[in-house]
Amino acid sequence: MKRLVILLLIISIFVFASAGVQADAAKKDDVHTIGYQEAIDMGLKNSVSLKLYDDKILIAERKYKNALSDSKDIAKMAWNNANERISNKLVEILVPMQKENSVTELKWQRDNEARNLKLQLISIYYRLQQKNEQIALQSKNIAQAESELKTLKIKVEKGLAAESAVLPMELTVDNAKAELNVLQNEKESMIMEFNSLLGFDIESGLILTTQKIPEAAEVIVDIEKIIEDNLVNAHAVKKLGNDRALAEMEKKIYSDYSMYEKPEQIDELEEKILNLDYQLRDERISIERSIRIDHNNLLNKLDTVKLNKLSYEKAQKQLAVSEKRLNLGLISAIDHNKVSLACDQAQFAYNNALVDYYLTAETFRSNYTVGTSETK
Repeated sequence: MKRLVILLLIISIFVFASAGVQADAAKKDDVHTIGYQEAIDMGLKNSVSLKLYDDKILIAERKYKNALSDSKDIAKMAWNNANERISNKLVEILVPMQKENSVTELKWQRDNEARNLKLQLISIYYRLQQKNEQIALQSKNIAQAESELKTLKIKVEKGLAAESAVLPMELTVDNAKAELNVLQNEKESMIMEFNSLLGFDIESGLILTTQKIPEAAEVIVDIEKIIEDNLVNAHAVKKLGNDRALAEMEKKIYSDYSMYEKPEQIDELEEKILNLDYQLRDERISIERSIRIDHNNLLNKLDTVKLNKLSYEKAQKQLAVSEKRLNLGLISAIDHNKVSLACDQAQFAYNNALVDYYLTAETFRSNYTVGTSETK
């Protein structure tokens, strides 16, 4: 009987272990192929934070609706003393304004979250695409180093090179392979992050449809017009303005309906208004500084694109010359591959600069859009 029980236990363990291995294998075999626009749409659709904001907005709108109803009801009610009258007026006038502001603020926060998430999805899509290119380039680099090592060993055997030269070359190959492992690990981390944004299992495989990197068109802007617009329409400016209007309204209620000539609440509210005025001044200074710094950064990114483009064009010319020399038998295939690899590296650096500029330009547009009622 004991043997039977033990046998059943062993079988059970084996079955569960097999099921676990199959489940793990299924997870690793779960691969998603996704395109650029599809990734953006899916990330926005599956965002937990955006859904949370939607729920918060519904609750805030319900509270605002209730506040309007309470305002109508309390406006018809009688009052027995000045304090009760002030309390009624706060419910009638101030509370609906506060609740409306809460709805407006949540809607802006939701839109801002969506803008930032879209930029994050765009960024990781291009970064992951570039990471794939970097891994392919590193693999070429390893193949080149191994080819040179093989040639060097042949020369050592024939007495055409010193044996001491082999070890440094072997270390070069080993370092290149170690760097490839680092790049692959970085790619896996990026895929897990992207999967979490898209709503996939974080361990799922992910294949991206190649998205052409936009050409670097200079963002021509009237920087003074952008500053002028944002000093009025920036969200932080409008929010401080709304807070000030609420404080002014509360002050007016106490001033109009209190039995005292100047109730103590007036002093507190005047101090609050003064602080808001100083905050508004500081915020406008901060906005102007941020716009100018970000615009300079954008111009610097464009200069980097131009420099890398020149380097890539030079590398292309060198590659063309190398191909002719190879066809004429003037250089070896190994020497030509070095030039080809250098050209690939120059192209990668150029594409990286294009991505950096594009993301910086999109962020600038998102943060400081001119002519809209709401800017970041």
